[in-house]
Parts: sequence; C-alpha cells; structure tokens
Amino acid sequence: GVVTNDALHGATPGAYVANAISRDDKEDILEQAIFETQPDVLVGGGQSVYNQIKAAERLPETGYRLVQTADQLREWDASSGEKLLGLFASGAMAYAVERPATEPSVAEMLQVALDALSGGENGFFLMLENDRIDGAGHANDLRRSVYDTLAFDEAVAVALAFAAERDDTLVIVTADHETGGLTPGRGVPSMVVLREGPEAVRLRIMDAFSQDPEADLVALLTQEAGIEDVEPMVFQGNLAGFIEALLTQQAGYFYTTTGHTDVPVPVFAQGPGAEHFLEVEHITDMAQTVIEILGLNREGDH
Repeated sequence: GVVTNDALHGATPGAYVANAISRDDKEDILEQAIFETQPDVLVGGGQSVYNQIKAAERLPETGYRLVQTADQLREWDASSGEKLLGLFASGAMAYAVERPATEPSVAEMLQVALDALSGGENGFFLMLENDRIDGAGHANDLRRSVYDTLAFDEAVAVALAFAAERDDTLVIVTADHETGGLTPGRGVPSMVVLREGPEAVRLRIMDAFSQDPEADLVALLTQEAGIEDVEPMVFQGNLAGFIEALLTQQAGYFYTTTGHTDVPVPVFAQGPGAEHFLEVEHITDMAQTVIEILGLNREGDH
C-alpha cells in the first residue's frame, strides 16, 4: 500500500510504484502506478494528471474502486477484496490546518489502508507519507508545519495501536531529509505568530501603518503579535520584510533556507526487526535493510 497527502506521482510515492528518469515524469509515474505496479491501496492527490492520462476510461480493467471524498473513503468496504484508489485533490492535498471536509486526514487514510491490507495471510508492506510537513518547511511556514506534524503524530498513533494488537508488525518512522533549517530565535515564542503565521500578522501591522504612518512599531508588535521584548536587529530590505524578520526571530524561531538541509534525521522503529535500526546509517541503506527483513532481494523476489 502507498498512502500520501502529496500527489500520487510525487517523488516519495513515485519511488515505490514506478521506475522513471525524473520525478517530473508525472504522467509516466502515475501510468505505471495504476496500470502496471497496481498496489492494493493507492491513495493521495493527483486528479489532474489522472485526467491527463485518461485513466478513468481504462480503470475498470484494473480492479480498482475509485473514491474521491472523505465520506466515500469512510464508507468503503475494506473486506470487499477490491483494490482501493483514492484521489482527493487535483495536486497535493491541503495542509492539515486548512483541510476541507472533502479530504480525509492522513490518520484516516492510514486506518483504511490497514483495514484493507491486514486481511491477507501473507502480511503486507505499507508506506505512509505526510508530504505537507516538507511543503511547510519550503515555505518557512511554522504554523502549517506544526499542524501537519501533529497530524502525522496522529497517524503514527494509529500505526502503533494496530501493531500493539499483534506480534508481527514492524513500524518505522523517519524522514528523507530536513527542510528549512528551523532554528530557535532570540525571543520568547509568540503564540499569536505561531497560530496565525508571520505573514498574516505582518499584514495587520502593515495595514496599521497605512492608516497611521507615525505609529510606533514596538507598540504594534506588542498589540498585534504579543511580542513585548523587542531586540534591535540589522536588516537590509523594505519595511514589510523587516517586520516579518522581526516577527520570526523575536517570536522564537527563524529559518535558514527555503531548501533542504543536511541535518541528520531521526529513525524510530518498534516491533520485530527494530534492532536493525540502532546505528547511524545513510538513508538509502534503510531500503536494503527493509528488503532483507522482508526476505526479498532487490528485484522483489523471495
């Protein structure tokens, strides 16, 4: 099974279901996923590329049942024996804090996948990804990052609860990289900025300045952002950028990049085989470790 809140042709899910030259080969990746690899559970976003490859008219030959809303997913009969294809957004699904009622949470998608896959006699492999944490890191958006990390935590709880009722399930939690270089700031964290995001607070402060150009910036930071202890800083740029820099650094955090970093990521493992993940290793070596635990070779044969 492959579960993600990214588009199904995204880099991480794509690595499990297709063989392509580039992650940008979206049509090829989704074509392979649905019509060649055909995992028993395949849920996420990517409706627009699904339409581009005209998959709907060929879907009956695959044995997939297509669901496109959270309600349809909840109503799906996991004991039906059908393969499940879920497409809940045109591209990537929404951030957790903005998730519409039509989209399921990652925890809901995981629970349905577990229900569907656990009925077999030969075990299963399931990959769950919360891609929106990475998206929030690229955008330097701590508010969205926090909410999606909490959403991922709920999904991990579902996996651990499932494993706790059995003695044959290994749960591994990790990441492929860190994004954004999140770093503690100089001030006390502002709950206003964390809840609303620096951009929204900045817009309010800029609006106040437009109404009163003589307004006191420190007073506005206290009033609109809950920041009382403002330290001086050097900044090259316009007023809007200066205010946002103040909000992020004085609110208790700032980012060092909008890209990926080389910060080592943690690996958590629980269940039979967890002892194989005690040492520091290259992220790509983990794949071989899992292949060996499953008793497979690199070609996927026993």
